[in-house]
Amino acid sequence: MKRSIVGAAVAAVLLGGGVGAAAPPTTTPPTGPVPAPAPTQQPSGLGTIGSLDQLASACFNGSMQACDDLYEAARQDPANEAYISYGDTCAGRQAPGTGILCTGAFLDGPAMGQPAGPTTVAGPATTATTTGETAPPTTIAESVMFGTGASTGSVFPACPVLTYLNDTLQCVPTSTPTPPQTVALAMDADCPIDGDLEHPDPNNEEVFTFTEPSQMKTLVECILPEALAWMIYEYGSLDVPTEWAGSQASSLLPNNFIYVPTGVRGAVTDETCISEDEQGEYAYSERSLSYCPVDGNIYLGEAQLWSDYNDHGDADLWGSISHEWGHRIQHVAGQPFSATPNEQIPPENQADCFSGAFLDYSARNTALDQPSTPDDLFDLFIGLFNIGDPRIGEETQDHGTIDQRIRAFYVGYNSADSLGAWACEFYVTSGSIIPPSRTNQTETTVAS
Repeated sequence: MKRSIVGAAVAAVLLGGGVGAAAPPTTTPPTGPVPAPAPTQQPSGLGTIGSLDQLASACFNGSMQACDDLYEAARQDPANEAYISYGDTCAGRQAPGTGILCTGAFLDGPAMGQPAGPTTVAGPATTATTTGETAPPTTIAESVMFGTGASTGSVFPACPVLTYLNDTLQCVPTSTPTPPQTVALAMDADCPIDGDLEHPDPNNEEVFTFTEPSQMKTLVECILPEALAWMIYEYGSLDVPTEWAGSQASSLLPNNFIYVPTGVRGAVTDETCISEDEQGEYAYSERSLSYCPVDGNIYLGEAQLWSDYNDHGDADLWGSISHEWGHRIQHVAGQPFSATPNEQIPPENQADCFSGAFLDYSARNTALDQPSTPDDLFDLFIGLFNIGDPRIGEETQDHGTIDQRIRAFYVGYNSADSLGAWACEFYVTSGSIIPPSRTNQTETTVAS
């Protein structure tokens, strides 16, 4: 039973390796423009200036030069704020205020549609055929563009703290409060860093705030209180909504955030999930970044955190924590688990969307140094580019493509303040992350 759970479980990673995670491409991360992802904002309602509207439409349709021209032309008058923002974000392809030209960030590419539209969306502009006739526009199914869909596997209950799900699907007491050789992280620790979590001197990116792998525990415990505040913001409290009656857990919190020190490799037991690498099976390791539905824990491996911090900065860790917490929400909400690797793609994309919502929340509310500064977001973008699943269309593909993962993050990041992670709802069609009692509240908030 453990294998069937773990094989379909949401044990995945945002910016690293892990159970079922796609192997990163062997190519070096790009240092220049990368293929443009789909726009996430329509070129409508920006204003009434015809010349700027034309540039906005061209920007939406994939001309990065038009995006830059729109920004430069519109910024001559501060009243053109909507046009300025549209050009600055390259039609929603990057976060606002990055300071990066659209032509410097992206190669030209066609428009791909809108994030929450009908099941088919308009593709590139119509083109003339050899006979002089206009070819019909290409349509791309939403399930392909965004990586949405349903899971057809079983629903497993989320167990309370100090219990695990046994072979008969019963929640029974664990043999130990904390898995051997690991550390349970504190959710309310005081952060000893007063300043930037990545570079103490923002003008010197060669010097990092944290300089040893063992310091990743401190870094994570600096982030967790903000993650806690974000989840309360999303759901009003940490109590499991009464509508999610299938959950035996009482909290939206994972049962533990587990820190796995360097060199630790836990043996598989009846109380754990199963991971596998070239060395064989294991329960957790220094490379873990995963949510385990058997014991309800989120595992964070020191070596993987250290690698991600050095490669992509502290924003990577904010993203990984919220991605895995998104999987916890999916489990508690009673989403069916995946029956095939391909069915795992929608919940993975939804978890990436959760990450975007968390970084947006943190940018607006955190008392710590904001993780979503332009350089962090660009690093995070490169990280997502590097771990998009390359097995496109294969039976073994279990994560979103490069385009899907970047788009999912920005669906969450660019969501309205009143939506947050609830903007990620449409990714998984076989279960809702919005408690029914709060659906009307969401609609009312959006309409106001």
